[in-house]
Amino acid sequence: MTIMSGYQITDEIVNRVVELMQVIDPAKANPDYCRAMLEYYQSQIVAGLRQKALDDPDAIEALQEEFDKWLSKTK
Repeated sequence: MTIMSGYQITDEIVNRVVELMQVIDPAKANPDYCRAMLEYYQSQIVAGLRQKALDDPDAIEALQEEFDKWLSKTK
């Protein structure tokens, strides 16, 4: 399930996280655990942004400005 538009947790990403987990915590270095971890953090980011927008709509403007700066650097 993709929560953030345009971002999909692919097998390639999961496999990379598995590789990293082999160094950090080998007992948890398996695709199911790593995919679940990625999905959890993806949902936390979306929930955090949604709550920020509800709590402080002006903060969204600051986030948008930050994104625009980043975007201009990537071109």
